[in-house]
Amino acid sequence: MTLTSRRAFLIASGASLASGATAALTSPRGLAVAPFRGRQFHNQQPDSPLHAALTGLWSAVAQQSGGRLVVDTFALNNHQSVTDPEAIELVRRGEIAFYTAGVVLDQVLPSAAAICLPFLFRHRDQAFATVDGPLGRLWQRQLATQGILAFAGAYFEHGFRHLSSKRVPIRSAADLLGLKFRVPPSQIVEDYFRTLGADTSITRVIDLREALVLGKVEAQENPLVVIQQFNLYSVQRHLTLSAHMWNGFQLIGNPAFWQRLPADLQAIVLTQLPIFVGRQRLQQGQLNLALERRLHDEGMEVQGLLTPQSFLQHLDPFYRRWRQRIGSEAWEILEHQLGPIGTT
Repeated sequence: MTLTSRRAFLIASGASLASGATAALTSPRGLAVAPFRGRQFHNQQPDSPLHAALTGLWSAVAQQSGGRLVVDTFALNNHQSVTDPEAIELVRRGEIAFYTAGVVLDQVLPSAAAICLPFLFRHRDQAFATVDGPLGRLWQRQLATQGILAFAGAYFEHGFRHLSSKRVPIRSAADLLGLKFRVPPSQIVEDYFRTLGADTSITRVIDLREALVLGKVEAQENPLVVIQQFNLYSVQRHLTLSAHMWNGFQLIGNPAFWQRLPADLQAIVLTQLPIFVGRQRLQQGQLNLALERRLHDEGMEVQGLLTPQSFLQHLDPFYRRWRQRIGSEAWEILEHQLGPIGTT
């Protein structure tokens, strides 16, 4: 299905959903129609902490606005009717109102790749301080020039990314040489694993388990929640808690949709956002910790890296490339907060 046909389908299906749901909606004052209605897409499962947070957010907004602002939330990008990069474009065009963009944000915003630099964060609090601080504000300014609204402090957590494989555990960079390896559609993630010698293949997360079953790829990397929710543990024996990257989901929106909202509705959203971001981060962190044990109980052999140095020693050219692509402003923000990056 082309992007144009997908777009037509989304518009038609969205209109149908909106007309049916609006007819049934009544506010506490008995109003029958929601004057402002939009759609929120994300690429996680319906039982994920992200989906719970987004549905909770927009439910609270609908309630506090007396039904004047209603946003319907669709998991798996409306059952993957669009890819992640396409969803970002649909936000820009105003065909969906909101999206939570993960690692693929680097396709439209090179500085967004900064948080995916290997072994950048030692713990998740460092990551939160980075995305909630000057780097997040830089993204807001840069995305605005591309017709995309980014909300300050609205970076939901996905977690540290870890390695899993079918045949042998990945304990050092040498284990990646020639390995058929799945990566998301993110330039920096693909470049990282190619630099380490992996034979990379871009695959949608919804297609990942099938690709592993069919042998199209032998290994992958993701936060633990993906391994659990997409049932990858049944086709991957070895789990390496590498924590080689951390990432999450930046809430972005269509500026025209946002600007049409009266100031009081905007204020409701901005008041509720930090509440539900905080809840999601707490729930996601608790789940990620629990999954280390749960995946072991599901039959995965869980181990740590021998040493990150076996990976880092190959990355000087990688860091030089990405310092240029990410840009000096974002790089300097990171080094001010975290210290020198690589040997560049």
